[in-house]
Amino acid sequence: MFPRTWWLMSVVLLLGVLPAGCGEKRVDDSDISFIDLTQLRTLMDEDRGNPDRVIIIDPRIPGDYAGGHIPGAVNIRLTDVQRNTGRDPAIARHTYIVVYGNDPGSAIAKGMTKELLHRRYSKVRWYQGGLAEWRKAGFRVESSAE
Repeated sequence: MFPRTWWLMSVVLLLGVLPAGCGEKRVDDSDISFIDLTQLRTLMDEDRGNPDRVIIIDPRIPGDYAGGHIPGAVNIRLTDVQRNTGRDPAIARHTYIVVYGNDPGSAIAKGMTKELLHRRYSKVRWYQGGLAEWRKAGFRVESSAE
């Protein structure tokens, strides 16, 4: 009976260890790096001479994005990133990836940031102030057709 129990425990332990050893990256809140309004504006200014410098991702629903977003931001949904099995070359080619939502309480922006980190994109930053801080600072907002 003892060898059978030992064998079963070994299999269970092995299955529990395999995902961690197979390149899976666990991401928690402490892994998130933030960017403030001034830093974002600096990156955007630098991007004018180098379009691969920064991509700004707005993960909100398309209607909210169409109603107003940070100029140059692209609307990429969290569900689209989760469905994609690999890394998206259109995102990966950028030096910096900045994600924002409506405000500091934006769960969708936080989730997108963590998902991108999980997929091992580098230099992912969360602009936590979001569209609310952007507007409050008096910066221009773009609108688009849905």
